[in-house]
Amino acid sequence: MSGKNLVLKTSLSVNNQTFEQVQHVSKKAVVSLVMGKVLVYFPQHDSNFLVDITNKKLIKIDISNQLAQVSQTRPLLGAFSFDTTQQPKEIAGLTSKCIIVNSHATSPIKISADIYYAAHAGLAETAWPVFVAYEQRTRFFALDLSPDNLITYIHIETVLSGTVQNQTVELISLENTATLQEGEEYMNYPLN
Repeated sequence: MSGKNLVLKTSLSVNNQTFEQVQHVSKKAVVSLVMGKVLVYFPQHDSNFLVDITNKKLIKIDISNQLAQVSQTRPLLGAFSFDTTQQPKEIAGLTSKCIIVNSHATSPIKISADIYYAAHAGLAETAWPVFVAYEQRTRFFALDLSPDNLITYIHIETVLSGTVQNQTVELISLENTATLQEGEEYMNYPLN
């Protein structure tokens, strides 16, 4: 897949609100279009930037509050149990393996997740693995997948003090492209 780019289309649902996300992946960056916003992740800066289209600049997104919250919350979760006995299934044309994850029964925050993931040749040659590692630092739990894997489906239910939050992300399509279809211009905007 040398010199190739990817376009990932996913469906995001949070508490019954659904959005489409499109991500353009190259060696240089991951450009995400979601909820009317454009974000660019640069591996060399290990940061996400919000695109200010009007002023043609990139604004670094500060994740320090998220990192502090995660560092306080992870110890409360305790150990997770992992079930890998489920059968694989096809998602967006990829044979996806399943992991079911549950937080410990005594944890004050209950998390259960059905996660499907699949290998895609050449993914490790892009900015995707570094982007995923960046994203996982802001999550309450993370899976250690090989660099050529991507999550094709995840449903997470979180229960805290009786409040339930459901989040689902499903890969709709994955396409190899010769050129970056979206975002090339944004990569040249000055960093702010």
